[in-house]
Parts: sequence; structure tokens; C-alpha cells
Amino acid sequence: MTPKRPAGVPAAQWYELPGESEDALRHSERFRQVANRYPSRVAEAYGGIKRAMRDTDEQVAATVAEWERKQGLEPRDWPAIGAAERNET
Repeated sequence: MTPKRPAGVPAAQWYELPGESEDALRHSERFRQVANRYPSRVAEAYGGIKRAMRDTDEQVAATVAEWERKQGLEPRDWPAIGAAERNET
């Protein structure tokens, strides 16, 4: 049986971050304010979004950039990506 999506948790978060607690899913909104896909990258970098909850935004950005470099990726400018998503550029 598939677990039921908690009330107030958008479907995108529920499917994008499987296995995360309801609390962590709600907390991912903090990261979604940066860019739509940023919560997924945070979860990848930390091994779960719950582990990032106590870090500052600056610490999270540094951890994500470091993880991207270790994966052989060019660190992305997540705030610029979010600005483009919101048509702020």
C-alpha cells in the first residue's frame, strides 16, 4: 500500500523526496524558495533533507556546492536559477 500524502504537503515534494518525514517535507519549502529543484539537490548533498534542517542557508549552499564539485559537476548558481524560474531576471 502506498503511503498517503500528508495534508499540506504539495505533490511535487511528496514524490520528489520519497522517504522523508512530514516535518522534513514541510521544511523543504525553505529550500524551494531558493529554486524549485534545490530541495532535491540539498537532499542528495546531505543524504536526506532532514540532515540539512539545522544548518544555516549559507552552510547549506556551501555543502551543496562542495557535493556538486565532488560529483564532478560545476556548482550551480541556485539563487540565479530560482530567479529565472520566477521570471525575476
